[in-house]
Amino acid sequence: MVCEVMRGNLAWAAVAWLAVAAGTVRASGPVFLQLNGDRMTIHAEHAYLRDVLKEFTRFGVHVELDPELSFRVDADFKDVRVEEALDQILATNSYALVWDVMKGPLGEIPRLIQMKVYRQGRQAAVVPLRETEVLEVVRPESGAPYVRDEILIGLRPGTTIRQFESLLKRIGGTPVDVSELVGVYRVRLPPGSDVPRIVAELREESIVAAVEPNWVVSLPEPEAAADRRQVLDEIGGLTGRIPEPGEPGESGVPVAVVDSGLGRLAMLNTVVVGGINVLNPHLPISDPVGHGTQMALLASGMISPEGASAGDGVVPVIAVQAFDAHGNTSNFALIRAFEYALRHGARVISMSWGTATQSRFMRAAVDEAVARDVILVAAAGNEPTGKPVYPAAFPGVIGVAALTEDGSVWKNSNFGRFVDVAAPGTARLPVGYHGGPGRYAGTSVSCAVVAHVLARYRGNNPAASAAETLSRFRRSLTDCGEVGWDPFFGAGRLDNAALARFLRADGK
Repeated sequence: MVCEVMRGNLAWAAVAWLAVAAGTVRASGPVFLQLNGDRMTIHAEHAYLRDVLKEFTRFGVHVELDPELSFRVDADFKDVRVEEALDQILATNSYALVWDVMKGPLGEIPRLIQMKVYRQGRQAAVVPLRETEVLEVVRPESGAPYVRDEILIGLRPGTTIRQFESLLKRIGGTPVDVSELVGVYRVRLPPGSDVPRIVAELREESIVAAVEPNWVVSLPEPEAAADRRQVLDEIGGLTGRIPEPGEPGESGVPVAVVDSGLGRLAMLNTVVVGGINVLNPHLPISDPVGHGTQMALLASGMISPEGASAGDGVVPVIAVQAFDAHGNTSNFALIRAFEYALRHGARVISMSWGTATQSRFMRAAVDEAVARDVILVAAAGNEPTGKPVYPAAFPGVIGVAALTEDGSVWKNSNFGRFVDVAAPGTARLPVGYHGGPGRYAGTSVSCAVVAHVLARYRGNNPAASAAETLSRFRRSLTDCGEVGWDPFFGAGRLDNAALARFLRADGK
């Protein structure tokens, strides 16, 4: 349910400690804003209107402002209706609000999702405030990075909304989003909050089933070689090895590429069947770093890796932009990416990234996807530490190591008990990752290659379950290293012979 509220041409005789100031030399002070459902608390000291409104974006509100509207605001309201505060702050100016509801374990909670502020009759003149397009990341001296002033909370069955509101009031928290997939609330804390301390305290609360910082996951560093001209020459100016796209039912089921997004590349137009920017849903999908576009080319089969062929077919791609321009994402954004992929029919999810940090909530999202008969494929990591990397090390996820062009283990490929398969890990790509087109290597590449092959098979064999598909896949691999499973190759190597066995039409 979405509800829109408009206000305009308002005049107030009395204002609750609020002044719209002009011609004063007082410096702009800080703004404190807290949103709780349809109520708000705000304290502003001679702050610019733009700065006041920008605080709303911290709570996931998309704000648009008349660029001609500029004044300073002093305000002090505590736990009042949003409209009541805005009526007085904006005085004779107009605004429009769009409300939605968060549907979670506790039922429906009202949420402000959009705001337009403008002079009377000037609604068409509004332009979006620039939203933060990168995560605010805290990197402690010890421990994993996390999103500043955010936590994720899962509640025990039987918890009431009043109990949750009481807990939020004590920590100054505001629920800004919820995942129906795993039943977790994303809670925004006051600026400068001690997230580790708050998490530790909340773990002792009787209504809290699980609580974590909103952990940050980063894309792997690029490994590139060869220059642009060499690569473009070798792949024939982007034409020599590009197969003709087939119908989705003939060439594969959708593979969701959860990554840094998708750039403008004409050769992908025929295979992309869906896309979203889960970090900023109001913004169109893009790819500020290039990694996601690279993985989409490989997962679709539009580009083949070195040492193996993608075959004659391509598969549809669902592009999910979950990483920002610095190559960072959060666990909640990844959960949102899973939700979008599942909702839009993905039968394979490709995750060319990983982290050493375990998350109970990410594990729950993985379990939900596996329970829905979706195959999850993840990179084993580009540091040969032998330590587990997640989500590759979660049960039910296919962890992929990387091979060189000659079929040997790539020098930086991770290894361990969580490795399920080794696949070609080098490719010549027409799109760069933090650089120009070139020859790139890593478990990111091998992950996308395996995802493509599994999607090909599921498209050609729609009745095959995920378990049946993976059983055949493992039997088809070329045994390498130690007899049977080993920590470098997993169940074996995906080479051209293995690919032919796996995709063979006779089913043997």
